[in-house]
Amino acid sequence: TRPPGARGVVVGMFISNSDRYPCCAPACCKYAPKFSKTQACYNVSVKSNGKHTKHLPKSKIAEAYGWLGSGMILTAYALLSLGILNGNSLMYHGIFFVGSSGLAVVTYRHRAYQSLLVNVFFTLLALTAMARIVYFS
Repeated sequence: TRPPGARGVVVGMFISNSDRYPCCAPACCKYAPKFSKTQACYNVSVKSNGKHTKHLPKSKIAEAYGWLGSGMILTAYALLSLGILNGNSLMYHGIFFVGSSGLAVVTYRHRAYQSLLVNVFFTLLALTAMARIVYFS
């Protein structure tokens, strides 16, 4: 049986003196000779009782938006670094907004909360910068 509180896949092992035979369950003797009084069969828990975060099911649209976001952020930074775009332009902040929101969607779906926080902050920062450019310039 499993140890108290253990979760996950259980793999049985048949022990005969120093030989080990894998088996699917304690009563399985497919890979090993019959049990005797001196032989034992036990289970090993592969996963601990630790909390495991599950990802959301894969979505091709969300993954594509994440890849688009990565490309947009790299493009925006390259255009800024090469002097093609100005750091105060609406185009730069628009590209950065789309990119950071795409990465925010993907990091949320993968439950990477640290990256999600950074990307949400960058999304809000780009949105604020666009509003400043449109309404106050």
